[in-house]
Amino acid sequence: MQYSSRKNPCPVCGRNKDSDCRWNDEVMFCHVGTNFAPPSHLKVGEVLVVNGIEWALVKTDAGHSGRAHVFKPHRPLEKSFNYSPHIYKEQKDKKDELFRIAVGAFEDYLKVSKAALGCNFQQCTLEELREYKKLIERSVEEGKEIRQIMLDMQRNDKRYSDYIELIDQRHKEINNLKNEADNFCWAHLGEIE
Repeated sequence: MQYSSRKNPCPVCGRNKDSDCRWNDEVMFCHVGTNFAPPSHLKVGEVLVVNGIEWALVKTDAGHSGRAHVFKPHRPLEKSFNYSPHIYKEQKDKKDELFRIAVGAFEDYLKVSKAALGCNFQQCTLEELREYKKLIERSVEEGKEIRQIMLDMQRNDKRYSDYIELIDQRHKEINNLKNEADNFCWAHLGEIE
């Protein structure tokens, strides 16, 4: 790293009386003193041309003394995407449509799980019990699936939080029912397919 001296003045402020300014190809630390200082009009993010190279001011009040400006080679930002009100509205409409679809799937899950919870497996025939177990399995799988989808979507839309809590409650009830049905079948009927 080079430092300011009588033979090697600072390329930013011209300091030549001491070694307070330091620089290399990647960074410049320019000391703010009473006689020598970087241009006072510069703000963080603005660019200064030194020896034909653009240097961006990235920090002020830096260094161990807190009296240095830090410059780094300027890297132009890639063109950022500007959101217009039209694009924002389009994205909001898509989000709302996804939300409506997810709520529809949630309502379908509630219907299936309600049907599973409404059946009394102890009074069913063997055929009804087989159908009932399939319905319980379907409820368990649909609950897992809709919960995962809503969790993924919740990252961008907090409206899903209440639905996830309701799914968790219903899923717990369905799992308890599944365990009861499995225990009943094993205790009284053995394994059924």
